[in-house]
Amino acid sequence: MKDAILAAPPRFFKNLLLDEFQSEAIWHLQRNTSTLVSAPTGTGKTVIADFLVDACIKSGKRIAYTAPVKALVNQKFRNYAQMVGRNQVGILTGDLSENPDAPVLLMTTEVFRNMLVSGAPTLKKIAWVVFDEIHYLDHAQRGTVWEEAIMLMPPAMKLLGLSATVPNASEIADWIESVHKAPVAVVSHTERAVPLEHLYYNRMCGTIKPEKLMYARTSSVLAHKGLDIKAGFLSQRDLDGLRSDRDLGFQDDSNHLDMVRYVAANRLFPCLYFVMSRRGCEEKAHQLAAKADYLRPREKEAVRVAIKQELTAMALRPDSIPRFAQVSEMWRRGIAFHHAGMLPATKQIVETLLERKLLRVLYATETFAVGVNMPVRTVCFDSLKKYDGREVRYLTQGEYFQMA
Repeated sequence: MKDAILAAPPRFFKNLLLDEFQSEAIWHLQRNTSTLVSAPTGTGKTVIADFLVDACIKSGKRIAYTAPVKALVNQKFRNYAQMVGRNQVGILTGDLSENPDAPVLLMTTEVFRNMLVSGAPTLKKIAWVVFDEIHYLDHAQRGTVWEEAIMLMPPAMKLLGLSATVPNASEIADWIESVHKAPVAVVSHTERAVPLEHLYYNRMCGTIKPEKLMYARTSSVLAHKGLDIKAGFLSQRDLDGLRSDRDLGFQDDSNHLDMVRYVAANRLFPCLYFVMSRRGCEEKAHQLAAKADYLRPREKEAVRVAIKQELTAMALRPDSIPRFAQVSEMWRRGIAFHHAGMLPATKQIVETLLERKLLRVLYATETFAVGVNMPVRTVCFDSLKKYDGREVRYLTQGEYFQMA
């Protein structure tokens, strides 16, 4: 990266007209200043990271890109391999190690932390590190990984932190400044490129806007004093209010098949359907596949070709993957499931099919929401409850918006 300090923020990157927050963030990076960027999903945070990757390669510096889940690491590996050339990109996860001395190195945050602890020579000459989903600093179980990684970074190493949901970017920046004794810029953007529309679905009533719901006068609802919809955003109080159909004043026997039928009838595919358990993901996908087939013949052929290409690239045979015939038949119907317990090869095929718009419905656990950029029009929630490792609780506002 050029060491010269630019007098004004840049307006373009690779012929792309930059938004104001992108331009501001890139200006800080050009000044060799660690930067935190908070902006909603779909507003272009990726462009900022792309600039940094491109600048590091052009200046002969190395950059590490870290993410909390393997699905996001794999996606970024494919994206940057296409952007700068496969020989320029390496990947390190618990499942895969390829080209570890590459100028651009993709890895999970845990791998990065472990390499810092062990003093791995692979980290030599790395000038920048990107922390995608840096709000994981606040994660109850995994937050210490991000804390330790940031604290163990060499003083000369700069960072770019990205998040769609971090509520306390300034506090995080202050903490990083205190650790590294160097300034950290904060760039925030709040306007979504595509506003979210929040709807409740009931088989008898169809979709209902939250502010239209008529609550029974239960103590739990009265305590929240109804809904508070501002600027198209649900408050934490709203999420807590949607606790049960009893609170809504009726008993709802709708199931996922009813909701998917509604999505299909209203041409709202592709649909990402969140289910809070791995078993539930698989069961619901099989139930839908037994009743529906969404792909036309030419799309089925495109699925077959994509599967063959992925297997060839991974040097795998179909018979080496358990239940491959069963899941591949599901894929040819435009239906799939995705969770952390799947084989890496199977997950990669599913991600590729969704990227190519060959899936209509994907049942997924919460891990799929972590930064993975996919062409999805509708997001459904099977439940607003989750098990967090200690108890079953309702989603926080941040978790809800990360998934939505």
